[in-house]
Amino acid sequence: MKKLKVLRIDERLIHGQVVTAWLQKTKADTIVVADDIVARDPLAGTLFKMAIPKSIELKILSIDETIEFMEDDEPANVMLITGNLESTYELIEKGLQISEINIGNINQSSEKKKYSKSIWLDDKDINYIHKIIDTGVDIKVQVVPSERKRDIASIL
Repeated sequence: MKKLKVLRIDERLIHGQVVTAWLQKTKADTIVVADDIVARDPLAGTLFKMAIPKSIELKILSIDETIEFMEDDEPANVMLITGNLESTYELIEKGLQISEINIGNINQSSEKKKYSKSIWLDDKDINYIHKIIDTGVDIKVQVVPSERKRDIASIL
C-alpha cells in the first residue's frame, strides 16, 4: 500500500530543496513526478535521476499512470510532485485521496501576479485553487520544511 507523505506543487519539479530538505522531512523512499509532458521526455527522466540519491526510487508518470501507481498494492512512502495546480486538480478529480497540498513554487510570468516570494498566480491558477479547496483539500504554502506553513487563503 502506498503512503503519500506529501503532495507538493513546484514548477521546478526536482531540485536541491526537494532532494535535501523535503526528502529528509518526509522520509519518502519514492519520488513520483506526475506530469503528462515530462512523462514523455526521456531526457528529463535521466536528468532527474542524476539529481536524487541512489536509494530513492524515481517514477516519472502521466496523471493516469500516477493514479494507477498510487492504487497498486506495492508498499512505498511517496513524495508526489506536480508542476502546476491544473495537474494537481486532475489527480484529485481522478480519485487521489489527499487531505493537504504543499505549494512550494509557482514561477513568475508576465501574466501572473506575485502573492509571495515564490508564488505567482493568474486567474486560471486561482480558479484551480478554489476548485481544490471545494473538494475539501487544504492548500498550504511552505517553501522549505523549516518555514511555517501558511494557508493559501492568507496570501490570496
